[in-house]
Amino acid sequence: MPILTIDTSTKYASVSLMLEDDNRFCSSWYTDQNHGAELMVEINKIAEESKTTLDSLSHITVCLGPGGFSAIRTGISVTLGLAMGTKSTLYGVNTHVAEVWHHTKIADQEIISILPASKTLFSWALINSNHPTEILDTGLDDLNTIKNFKNSVLFCGESSVELKGKINDERIVTRALPSRDPNILLDLSKIVIENKLYCEAKDLRPIYSRPPNISKPKNISPIWSHINDD
Repeated sequence: MPILTIDTSTKYASVSLMLEDDNRFCSSWYTDQNHGAELMVEINKIAEESKTTLDSLSHITVCLGPGGFSAIRTGISVTLGLAMGTKSTLYGVNTHVAEVWHHTKIADQEIISILPASKTLFSWALINSNHPTEILDTGLDDLNTIKNFKNSVLFCGESSVELKGKINDERIVTRALPSRDPNILLDLSKIVIENKLYCEAKDLRPIYSRPPNISKPKNISPIWSHINDD
């Protein structure tokens, strides 16, 4: 009963496949706005490597974002296409949760995931360390704002490395890119399947890094994020 994961949230994309014996096949790659052309190629590669037919998939987990408009829609569209006509169960995970999942197991402090939204803006989310699928707060800010969040918070995620030299490096728990290990998505998928935490296809809604241009952006200023007390 093969499990597939898809992550096209950012330029660091990935797919992974797990067979019933926990045998895993993963592919991560860097793409420059070319998710649509490359995603199925990578999926077919790991399917061939694992000697798996895609119509035999039992479950698919896809990252919903935050991410770019085309990139996120590509991942969700392919997920829905593969699930059509099969008995695959589905799960959509917030990409910030995928970033934080591993780190919450080794840190008991507040932790924020940071993802790129534009050249100067970054999507961030505060995750409940005790319940790593629970997002406590989110925002869209520049690094000068983010670096002044209170001293006790840790940072992870693809864009957290851009804080190096701006804050104490010990607070940055992501050490290298790509920051999202596709094995984490497979581990999360196992929990979803064991507890039957499936999503309906209609619930796989994209989460964009920035609101559409026609929308008036919200001024998000959570009360817990503030200039360092000292």
